[in-house]
Amino acid sequence: MTVSPDLPGYVDQSLYDADERVLVDRAIADAAIKLPEWAPREGNTEVVLIESTALVVAELVYAINRLPDAVMGGVLGLYGLPRDAGARTRGRVRFTLADSLGHLIPAQTRVRATVATTGVVVDLLTDEPLEILSGATVGQVYATAIEQGEDANGLAEGLRLDLIDAVPYVELVEVGVGGFAGGRDAETDAAYFDRGSALLSRLVSTLVLPGHFTAAALETAGVGRAVTIDLYDPTAGTGAPGDHTGHVTVAVADLDGAPLPAPTKGEVEGLLEARAVAGLDVHVIDPTTTTVAVTVQVTSTAVDDASVIAAVSSAVAAYLDPAVWPWQGTVWRNELIGLVDRVAGVGRVASLVQPAADVALTGVAPLAQAGTVTVTVVPGP
Repeated sequence: MTVSPDLPGYVDQSLYDADERVLVDRAIADAAIKLPEWAPREGNTEVVLIESTALVVAELVYAINRLPDAVMGGVLGLYGLPRDAGARTRGRVRFTLADSLGHLIPAQTRVRATVATTGVVVDLLTDEPLEILSGATVGQVYATAIEQGEDANGLAEGLRLDLIDAVPYVELVEVGVGGFAGGRDAETDAAYFDRGSALLSRLVSTLVLPGHFTAAALETAGVGRAVTIDLYDPTAGTGAPGDHTGHVTVAVADLDGAPLPAPTKGEVEGLLEARAVAGLDVHVIDPTTTTVAVTVQVTSTAVDDASVIAAVSSAVAAYLDPAVWPWQGTVWRNELIGLVDRVAGVGRVASLVQPAADVALTGVAPLAQAGTVTVTVVPGP
């Protein structure tokens, strides 16, 4: 899970894990310099003492390096911030029988899916019994993955599944209507601690300042980006930020800068309203993303023009990425020129055809994303 650029990151206080063999080698090398006449031999008292000391030091360093994370986890537990354990993917499974006599497929029947793109194997259990009446041969039932994770997200209708449990009257098992979705990987230590840093950064139970609302929104699992617009009511119809006393608006997105599902936004709004200072009306909205197409001509100092084109395209896409765009309202043309000019292998920017001028992004919470990026290498001096 990527860290949101809108929250204070967790500062890892770990030193480094020291390998005991490395410590022994360093100690012997240091002793050889200070005692030129000494010849280290395996089993000598001096070597045994060095090895024993290195073992103790390595174990101490290992233990000390786990202490900051353990303390952080304990503090966040006291503040009631749970770790996101992830979610299991769910969808419908279609069973086709070998006859039309009618059968009951038990609940918790295990089937297995193999994700074609990754080769990952995911086991699924049916949620409830499936009764297929006499005269019918096909039925569907919901099934849930045994393990949390997103591996099975996107399994498409019609994908053939393996029947693991012995149900002899079943001829075919497939992914049913709607496919599988909803799986989510368990939260990593880094992501959890960064969410915790957002919580600890405000250290007040009541949300007052704009930064408090941003930090509180980022505490919610699934929220990757957030920005607060003070004194703004998006439902007013008229006016701009600063015109609406008693209102605060928070724009939220996932870590890719994409809009969040309505239930997640509702959860965020409820959290913020419950903690906001009395009399303040809280609104939660999506960011407004503007697609910016880029057409640029450059000269090349590299042997391979294709590598320059790829590097420029990658740099532009990374710059115009809603996952990191800093909520500013303008894509400056000169900044794009400077960005391309700094790419390795570019001699100079011959022409930035598109955009022809600075691009004003729309919305009170603007994000930019790259559209079509066209890079052409032209002859140059």
